[in-house]
Amino acid sequence: MRAVQISQYSQDLEVSFVDIPQPDVTEYQVLVRGEYAGVDPHLVLATTGKVKIFDHYDFPMTLGNEISGVVVAVGEKNYQI
Repeated sequence: MRAVQISQYSQDLEVSFVDIPQPDVTEYQVLVRGEYAGVDPHLVLATTGKVKIFDHYDFPMTLGNEISGVVVAVGEKNYQI
């Protein structure tokens, strides 16, 4: 699985494309294969450390929390249609 990550706060958007393991789906989660991802203005501020008083992020931090894509796995306790 590929991800775009930062390893520290920076005024420059220094990102890395990295391979990460596919996460396991717990009973109430879904796994989505992202086709498109966006980075909202709040996340841009987070990469510079300007909102770290309010939001705590662990590094490396994966960007692109706003996604659209295809559901590939569903946890066993999710509502089934």
